[in-house]
Amino acid sequence: MQDEFTNDYRRRVHQFAGYLTLMESRTREVGGDCFIIFAERRHDGRGPTANLKAAKRQPVAVGVGGANQPGLFDDGADGPAGDEPAWRDDERHGRYVQFAYWSKKPFFVMDLPDSTLHVPEGRRVIRDLAGFFYVGERGDYPYYRHDVEEHNPLQKQYVFGDSASAAEDMAAIFFKVWNFPPDAVVYVTAASFFDKKRWEDDEPIS
Repeated sequence: MQDEFTNDYRRRVHQFAGYLTLMESRTREVGGDCFIIFAERRHDGRGPTANLKAAKRQPVAVGVGGANQPGLFDDGADGPAGDEPAWRDDERHGRYVQFAYWSKKPFFVMDLPDSTLHVPEGRRVIRDLAGFFYVGERGDYPYYRHDVEEHNPLQKQYVFGDSASAAEDMAAIFFKVWNFPPDAVVYVTAASFFDKKRWEDDEPIS
């Protein structure tokens, strides 16, 4: 079972990295800022799938996949033993991971507002994955302050050419923090910010 999870996990990391590498090329091609979003639901709200709903009812696995570190993303790390994360019963917000690509800067960012990544989860990400920070805790960070006050996103910056690391982090969030099964359908949307050029539009991948 562990080998099956690991194989599927590595396949999804490779899949995610392919899309992120493609976005670097697209950003250079259009000469403007772009974004890509990986979401559990389509824009019209359809989803999540039955297997994802079932996964949300299961305890979060401890020490699964990848680095195989005991205690990695253990739910009990930030509260009394046996506490269940609130998102399991909260269907108001779909889960998604979004990236912004800046055409005039040498990096891209993963951006996770608190509407999709709850604060206790974010604290575990900061603890167990390097380089993440809450924008609201960086007073010198160039960000729209009203967005910080409303959403306080968790972010990480990646230099262009570092799609592999970004894909590893995204897989950890989807399949370890949120407990998605590795074969879960994820919907991809990618576009430029200003000329509205769109590449994928709720394209399902699994």
